[in-house]
Amino acid sequence: MNSVSNDINIAVVKSNSLNYEGKVKSNLLTVSEACNLLNKGRTTIHNWTKKGFITKHNIGGSTYYCIGRT
Repeated sequence: MNSVSNDINIAVVKSNSLNYEGKVKSNLLTVSEACNLLNKGRTTIHNWTKKGFITKHNIGGSTYYCIGRT
């Protein structure tokens, strides 16, 4: 679990100056963007969500992860 916390904390630090593909976005990431930022696969992101390590937000039929929070 400590490794998960470290990965997420590193991603949050990286996200503070995130300029994704040349466009400044809100603090919500799609599943694909979260995978790229954390350098993890969809299965890992899904498992972390199920275990409560990270929280997903369902908006308009899409899933997002909030950045900038630990």
